[in-house]
Amino acid sequence: MTPTMLRAALPLLLFAPAALAQTPQVHSLTTTYTSNNGLDGNMFDVKALAPITIVALDGHFNSGSVTIEVYTVPGTYVGHEFDPSAWTLRGSATTTSNGVGVPTPIPLALDVQLQAGEIVGFYVTCTGTPGVKYTNGTGVVYANADLELYEGRGMDYPFTGGYVPRAWNGTVYYTTEVGERFCFGDGSAGFCPCANPGGQEQGCANASGLGARLEGTGSVSVSADDLGFTASGLVPGQPAILFAGTQMVNAGQGQLLGDGLRCAGTSVVRLGIAVPDAGGVAVWSGGLCGQGGVNAGETRYFQVWYGDGPGSPCGAGHNLTPGVKVIFGG
Repeated sequence: MTPTMLRAALPLLLFAPAALAQTPQVHSLTTTYTSNNGLDGNMFDVKALAPITIVALDGHFNSGSVTIEVYTVPGTYVGHEFDPSAWTLRGSATTTSNGVGVPTPIPLALDVQLQAGEIVGFYVTCTGTPGVKYTNGTGVVYANADLELYEGRGMDYPFTGGYVPRAWNGTVYYTTEVGERFCFGDGSAGFCPCANPGGQEQGCANASGLGARLEGTGSVSVSADDLGFTASGLVPGQPAILFAGTQMVNAGQGQLLGDGLRCAGTSVVRLGIAVPDAGGVAVWSGGLCGQGGVNAGETRYFQVWYGDGPGSPCGAGHNLTPGVKVIFGG
């Protein structure tokens, strides 16, 4: 579906200047690279203080070629140290370590999404030599405004032995989420148009067989005007429009539109067209408050409307993400 077709299908959108698509801002938290010990792997817990998505890790390894596995478990790792069935393998990769005392990027693209107060256990391990470097624990909690990282346990590969407490050496890279998501196409809101529900907290299923997601980034500050949005699970190459309204549609349950649910409405303003990359991700950032005429204390409801491609499950050729509610500050 072309941008022209999108415009024609939803005439009440007001066409403001398009926002520029940019890479979402990535934040980080580093523990230490001053190791005094090591083993095959290291378990540790991360607690989100705000909604975040962990996207990548740097680790600390002895010199040489290293094969790394990264696992997660919901909640704390404690009690699951020796239970492989409790863990989800997030990926395995081989790389060359940068050596002792410096970070080595782990070449895995992660997508570990946490809400405020949620805890996830991580296990970063080598499948053999040269092994993980870590530091004997001293009760330190590594933290910033978005997350806390706790000392954990050194482990023998894959899920045996070990010593506590051990502080993981590394850097966590993450993006932050702003606003409250609503109006999902997973059956928790209105039913999707042709029995095409998406996964949990996704929109209605699109041509990929899954639904799209929408997450706010940056801040709610009108003066900073750095609010952004990242839509994922879109159909690659199909144009997507970010728009905002002043009301939820149907009390947040949404109304049928195309292959999805229309969730945001009333005094609608279009905030830019972006074309998703090969991974189905599109990004809008910066200048949205100015474009939308938003003042501190006001609430807006954001959503992305996108082309669904030739495999459109209901044949409409267009679909929508869930909505995001944002209450703006000064």
